[in-house]
Amino acid sequence: MQSETTSGVRSVEPAGIPEGMGPPPPIPPYPHATEFSVITIGTGNPQPSLQRASAGTMVQYRGKYYVVDIGSGAQTSFLRGEKGTYAFKDIAALCFTHFHQDHANDYFDLMTNRWLTGGKEITVVGPPGAKKLHRFFTEFFRDDLGYRLLREVSRGVTTAGVFTDVTIKEIKGSERFRLRDLQVTTAELTHTMYNLGYRFEGSGKAVVVSGDTSYDERLITLAKDADMLVMDGDERWAGVPRHELAPLSSLARRYRPRSRYGGNFGVIPHASMDEIAKMAAAAKVKHLVMTHFRAGPVDEEAVRAALHEGGFQGAVTFATDGMEIPV
Repeated sequence: MQSETTSGVRSVEPAGIPEGMGPPPPIPPYPHATEFSVITIGTGNPQPSLQRASAGTMVQYRGKYYVVDIGSGAQTSFLRGEKGTYAFKDIAALCFTHFHQDHANDYFDLMTNRWLTGGKEITVVGPPGAKKLHRFFTEFFRDDLGYRLLREVSRGVTTAGVFTDVTIKEIKGSERFRLRDLQVTTAELTHTMYNLGYRFEGSGKAVVVSGDTSYDERLITLAKDADMLVMDGDERWAGVPRHELAPLSSLARRYRPRSRYGGNFGVIPHASMDEIAKMAAAAKVKHLVMTHFRAGPVDEEAVRAALHEGGFQGAVTFATDGMEIPV
């Protein structure tokens, strides 16, 4: 629409905000059927896949989300709920089991989208390195984040949730603490990268997320009598050999971990099916959720048989991206 100015020069007034240029519409609370559930937002491994995002598991409790790992593509599962979209702003905490890329690559995007859609205070938990990761995020992308802050401040976006009000808790081994309404216990497990398992307890129920681990009796202790164990299944199917590293060389000496919390390349990185069955059975887990799969179909019948033969008699679910499982 055009109008006359006092100088006689015609100016152009906007007819309205073009579609797609205004603030995003508010996302209503997702109608979860139960107060406690697990949502498998990423069920793949490092190999790119159109069917499976890299690792990500979300514990939902009373409408708040406790994200455990956020690998490449996992954040898109927030858009794929059967009854709507999971609200990024409802993420109360983000917990890392370890810092392999397939468990951490979507951190920057997830934190930014949470912040820009109304998320404020958040707790980030992980092994040593969590502070360095967040510091890199806010320092390297400072101008980008600053631009978004200044553009969105008029609709209530503040520094909280990215530059401020981010509590970072670095964990070494077994600790016990609260995240809002959930009691959380951690345990160091066995992987090529320093790895933490997490136990979440609320309303008399318990969910354990293993991260990546080979056989470890500490997982049996962590998962004792758990209602659900979300377990890394990786590629330990029949006929697939275990990982092997090249013989020790000057190159290997140069690139092996330089600190205790960098990992241990000499261990077996993932448990076999019989080891998974042994740990789950010894812990008396009620429901085993298998995730962290290679691209392609999973021989569910063969895996169920292997788990049963290994001594696990509980329920088994083969996770796919976006699946919500009541606890």
